[in-house]
Amino acid sequence: MIDKEKINVNETDGNFGLLAAAFKYLIATWIREINCDGGNFDFDSQDSYCTFYQGVLLPSRLNEKIFPEIDKEERQVMMDVLRPNLVKTIELYETYKDLFDSLNRQSLRLSKFREKEFKDSNKSDDELNDIFIANAELKDRATYYDSSLYKEVGFLDNNFHEKIYNYCIYVLSMMDNRFSSYDKSDENFMNIYHDSFFNMGVIYHVHSNFNSLLFEDIPELKLFKVLNLQNIYPILRINDKQKFMYLIYKLSLLLPNETGDKWVAGIIKEINISKKHYASKYKAVTWSNATREQKNFAGELDILFKESIAPLVS
Repeated sequence: MIDKEKINVNETDGNFGLLAAAFKYLIATWIREINCDGGNFDFDSQDSYCTFYQGVLLPSRLNEKIFPEIDKEERQVMMDVLRPNLVKTIELYETYKDLFDSLNRQSLRLSKFREKEFKDSNKSDDELNDIFIANAELKDRATYYDSSLYKEVGFLDNNFHEKIYNYCIYVLSMMDNRFSSYDKSDENFMNIYHDSFFNMGVIYHVHSNFNSLLFEDIPELKLFKVLNLQNIYPILRINDKQKFMYLIYKLSLLLPNETGDKWVAGIIKEINISKKHYASKYKAVTWSNATREQKNFAGELDILFKESIAPLVS
């Protein structure tokens, strides 16, 4: 299981002014992108977003370093400089989310992969994609993100617009609570988990009962990787999302509350379910208007967890 790591919130200091200037440049870049309907989005765009996100934002460590007892006015001035830029970035993303999400990042990645490794090959894009993903999945997330495969090619797949947006939400939240409850695990923006959420016994029961039923056929070891958020690319194909959401809910109950919340956020993203949809539907198979078959499933799943799965983690 994953334990939260607490650190002193006063141990580092972020350069608010520098970040404000960086965000102003980002905002101008996004506006140009919006004005040409994404037509200027290319390798250089992704390269600059990657540098901004991984080279500027993540190392900034905006957990407060100005001691709460002193310099309160200076601290507020610095936050007031940064805040409007965060708000504007959030507004732009929420307004133009569909455009930003539609940018063809995979095409950029395949073009770069072909250029580097298969320049004279007549392999199709689908074949190249299979080769690339197979190479990426040989590594765990931490190793992959530190590899030349990611740094030179794989980074092109990332939706940095969304990542930057989520970072802005996080920083605004920290500002609003005056950096009073800093938790280093909240800054795991690359979703790298060195420990497993679930042991192999839990995965065995999920696989043996639901493989080829709730989700398409997948080897047990790959399911272990997926449910522990260790895979690089989405590989789990869901056959019945309502039932699978209830399975997610039951699995989350095996984890400490905050760890369970973070795992749910990761796994629903893996299968392309929004937080809003999950929050409104995860118990749908137990509702009064659920079908008899859905209710039977929920009852059988409850028994499976009570008798076979929960004892494995108690």
